[in-house]
This record gives sequence, C-alpha cells and structure tokens, in this order.
Amino acid sequence: MYKIDEGFLSEQGCKNLINLHKKYIGNYYDVNKTWTVEILKMQIKDIKAVEPLVFKIEEKYKFLKDVRLVNCQLIRWPEGSNHVEHIDIRTGEVDKWAFFLYLNEDFEGGDLILTEENKTIKPQTGKLVLFEAGKMKHKVNTILKKERYTLAGWYI
Repeated sequence: MYKIDEGFLSEQGCKNLINLHKKYIGNYYDVNKTWTVEILKMQIKDIKAVEPLVFKIEEKYKFLKDVRLVNCQLIRWPEGSNHVEHIDIRTGEVDKWAFFLYLNEDFEGGDLILTEENKTIKPQTGKLVLFEAGKMKHKVNTILKKERYTLAGWYI
C-alpha cells in the first residue's frame, strides 16, 4: 500500500528545508552517493522546524500511531546518485513505513519506483509519498542533472 499527497508542503516550506540542509555538512553515503543530515543531530531550534511536519504526517495518516519513527533525514541527492532496488530492513527489524517529502523538482531523473506496484512516482515540490517500505521493493532512479532534495523518514 502507498499514499501520495500532492502539495503536502508549500514551496516556501520546501525551500526552508533545503536551506536547513545546506546549514549542515551531513554524512556522505557511498552506497547511493547522497549527503544526509540526521534530524536528531541538528541543533534543537532546527529540529523544531522539522518536528511539526512529522506530526502533521502522523496526524493525517492515523495508521502511523501504531509504529515508531526511528530515523528522519534531510537528503541531498547530487547528479549521479541513485538507490538500487531494495526493501528497507534495519538491524534485525523490517521497516513498516517510510515517507519521502520532495523539496524540489528542478532536476532530471530521480523518480521513485515502487517495483511490485509497477508505479513510477515523479518528484514534485511539496509532494509526500508514504509507502510500506519493508514490504515493497523500491528504488530511486539516477539523478541526471542538478540535485534532488528530500525529507525522508522510516517507521518500525
């Protein structure tokens, strides 16, 4: 199962999150060639900028009340980055849900593919995608031009 919420966040809200990512150096992940900022490693005032968005997601999608957010990240996907087909599994536990909130659309490539659903999701600024990450194989196509930014979260 998956949910798509067009226009979940305003364009200005998305720009604010991109600027927040730029404030931090982040960690480079060689696996998918992305730069990631862990929300919980930010200053408290910056965490408070992201927190209401997560609460808004959880309020809107009541089925999330039975799961626990275990990770939330701002991610910069530079040209050439991607993520191969996979199912989200952390140490000994399978993720139940994940979300991507697209923060920009001024790039090429970077579609989210929900393999088993045969669904291609085109990024759009402010679009929220919520899906069963531990059940659904998914991947992110290679970013061909510019950079893609997302806010991502995972629930167990």
